[in-house]
Amino acid sequence: MLIRCLGCEVIHDSAAAVCPGCGRCPNCGDRRISSRDLQSHHLCPQCRTPYCSGCSRCHQCGTVRTFEAPPCRCGFPHQPGLIEALENRCGVPSGE
Repeated sequence: MLIRCLGCEVIHDSAAAVCPGCGRCPNCGDRRISSRDLQSHHLCPQCRTPYCSGCSRCHQCGTVRTFEAPPCRCGFPHQPGLIEALENRCGVPSGE
C-alpha cells in the first residue's frame, strides 16, 4: 500500500524503512538519512535525471529512489503491526 509521509508528503511504499523524500522513518519520524546523503542522491543513477519531489520516482525510467537502512530503533518496518498501523494513519486510498 502507498502512504503519504507525514513529514514531507512524498507518497511511497508503506514498507520502505526510510522515506525517499526526507530520509525519515515513516513511523516515528526519526532522521535516518542525512541531508547531505539526500542531496548527493537526488539524480537517478541510470538516467542522471532528478527524482520527482512528489514521489521520488525518476520520470525517465521509473526507478524509485531508495536508501538501505537497518530497522529503526522504533522497530519499523520489522515489528509486527507497525506497517498496518502506518497504513491506517496515512495510507493513500486507491484513486487519489
